[in-house]
This record gives sequence, C-alpha cells and structure tokens, in this order.
Amino acid sequence: MEGMLKTGSRITSESGNSYTVNKMLGSGGQGEVYEVTGNNGKKALKWYYKSTSSKEQKSIIMDLVQDGAPSKNFLWPEDFITDMTNGTFGYIMDLRPGEYKNIPDLLNRKTDPSFEILIKSIFNMAKEYEALHSKGYSYKDISDQNVFFNPKNGSVLICDNDNVSINGMQDSGVYGTMRFMAPEIVRGEATPSRNTDLYSLAVLIFNMLFISHPLEGTNEYKIHALDDNANKALFGTHPVFIYDPNNPENRPVQGFHDNAIIYWSLYPEFLKQKFIKAFTDGIRNPAARVVEHEWKEVSIKLLDSLMICPSCGAEVFYDEAKETTGENHVCWNCKSVLRVPPKMKLGKHTILLDVGRKLKSHHLNNDYDMDTDVAEVNQNPNNPGQLGLKNMTTDTWVYIRPDGTQSMLPPGRSAALAPGVTIDFGKNKGQM
Repeated sequence: MEGMLKTGSRITSESGNSYTVNKMLGSGGQGEVYEVTGNNGKKALKWYYKSTSSKEQKSIIMDLVQDGAPSKNFLWPEDFITDMTNGTFGYIMDLRPGEYKNIPDLLNRKTDPSFEILIKSIFNMAKEYEALHSKGYSYKDISDQNVFFNPKNGSVLICDNDNVSINGMQDSGVYGTMRFMAPEIVRGEATPSRNTDLYSLAVLIFNMLFISHPLEGTNEYKIHALDDNANKALFGTHPVFIYDPNNPENRPVQGFHDNAIIYWSLYPEFLKQKFIKAFTDGIRNPAARVVEHEWKEVSIKLLDSLMICPSCGAEVFYDEAKETTGENHVCWNCKSVLRVPPKMKLGKHTILLDVGRKLKSHHLNNDYDMDTDVAEVNQNPNNPGQLGLKNMTTDTWVYIRPDGTQSMLPPGRSAALAPGVTIDFGKNKGQM
C-alpha cells in the first residue's frame, strides 16, 4: 500500500535525525501513518495531507515536541519533519506495541480481561490524563478511539496526541467525538478544556465498566433515526443519566440496553454513587465533575473489594452497603451465596483478605504505587483454615494481639490473622 511517502525513501527531521520509510500502516482524516526506521530503531511517522498541514497544526506539533510527553505512556510527538518543497509535514512517535488493544475490542468482546485488569487500566488511564492536565494541557478528544490497554497487565497508552493544546485554548478546530463530548460543547456554549475532558473521561470509564453509554436509555430507544438533531438532544440539550435517581425517564430498556442493566447490578454502591455524581451534578455544573484522583481512589477501592467465588472462580465485588441491609453477596455467575472473607481496615482502605491477596505500596504509603508488593495473604501449611500475612518489605512491623501483647514481624515472616489483631506498618496501622 503506497501513500504520500514512498517505501525506502529517506527523510531528515529538523533536529538532523534521518529516517527510512518502511511501510504505510494506515490513514485517517488528517493524514497517513508509516513505520520508519531511525537511529533509535523502528518508530511511527504521522504525515499530514496538504489540506491539513496548517500553520496552527504545525505550531501545535512543534510546541509538543519541545515540551515533551507527560509520561512514557503517551505516544507523543518527539521529532518534527517538514517537506520544504510543498509545505507538508509530519512527526515521529513511538510505535504502539501489538499487545495493546483498543476499547472497541473490549466492547465487541474481541478481548475479555478480568475485572482486576480492567480496573487497573482505568486507574492508569486516570493517572495519565491527570499527568497531562497537570502540565496545563487539555486533550480535547477523549474517546474510545484514542486509548489502548494491555489486557495482560492493565497498562495503557494514550495516542493521537497531536491535537493536545494549552488548557482552554481552541487552536486546532477539534471539539471531540459526539458521544463523548461534554453537553456544553454539543450545545455550542463552550470549547474543549480540562473540565470537558473530565466529562469525556467519565463517559469512557462508564463505557468500559458497563459496556454501554451513560445517556443511552429510553430516550435513545424512542429515536427512529439518530440524526444531528437527535444527537444534539440526547447528548447536549436534554442529557439524562440512565440511572438518575431523581429522573427515571431515561432508564435502560430490557432487551435493548441489557449490558447497562446487568452490569449496574454487579458493582458496589460507592461506584454507582460516583457515576450518579458524574452524570447529574457533573452534567449541570462543569466545576462539579469527578476529577482524576477520585477515579484513582475508586479504582483502588474496587480492587480491594474483589473476592473470588470458591464454587466457580468468578470475580465478585464486596459491597459494604449490603452490611447495613443484611443482603447476601451472591455470585453473578453461579448464583452461590458467598461468605465474605476477613477484612482489614488500613487507613482509608478496607481490604478483603482472600488467600493470595497482595497489599501494595499505596496501601501503606498512600503513594499510588500499584505495582510494588508489600504483603501477601497466605495459609498456614499445617492449618489451611488459618490465614497469615507475609511481610514482603525490608522493614520490621509490629504485630499487636487483642490483649495488647506485641511481637516483631521481620521481613519474610508471616503472622496469623485473627479478629482484633493490629499490625503497625510504620506509617499506617491495619486492624482485622
């Protein structure tokens, strides 16, 4: 497949780096993407059409190259190339590894990650957009088309960064993707900003967790043709959350919005309340939207709430709200009534202590480090019914029994978990 650039041709960037064009990877509305090889190995090159090679777009790319990526998880412009003969240009970025999948793959069940991996992806996504916003940028087009995730570990990559610009500055003509746009943009009352990004991020997270859209219920079902006027009403002039507690007009329709109905029943109440905030107060007042660190906290709490059904192995969420109602936790897959595992209160965290559960650095240090293991729940080999907690750090902890007596828990050792036991981790104390 040949495009604007010929296979085997060599091009030189404004910084003096030379690249060889290997092959064309694809094309879109703005330009074509190629695989190229330079001094640092294989890269991707986006080359703009003549019609999209505007001065404004060139300025955006050059500023992004100069400023650098918010993190390594952005496929960010890193080198700029101009064709001096006709004024077209392009930029170099990292290639997306093949193991990363896009969100439509999730929605179409071409990839089926566990709840754990899905939630880790959402945590990482919120973290990356937070990093972008902290640099004073807005993304402007957060949607299911520009985020990729690794279904093995939950890591994410943010692509299509060439329209990122200073927060509140409308300089590229990009307003977003209709189903993810903030209502005020759909109505023509605002341009993209961090606040509109936050709305789009909430839609994307809902999309991933519920495999449905937060505004597509009865009101969508009644529409015979989703033309521009219908879309403007649904997403702009009359947006109603499908589970708005004060307005039931847009509830999901059985047989048509089954994903929304099924998944809403699976998740704990604290998550539902976060989406109610995002799509009630957050629809009416852009300043009241759920911010990135709230989604990170929600993700951590969801991970801490996961328990495994012993009958079928399905992941089920513990819901603290059921403690007050006396409602049983029932496996969504095999319908077994579940026994809730022992719990540890650790600062702001309530952690279910299933066998194999690992505590992470963020539990002890509040540092959002989701990767570093600090403790693991194990079984006493001589008494499988007795759970223990293994110290996986280099620090010595203090083990405090219900009667107040204490002993040291050095690195590599385990201590029995029982009601009333407290473990002093240093910065935090965990109580059974």
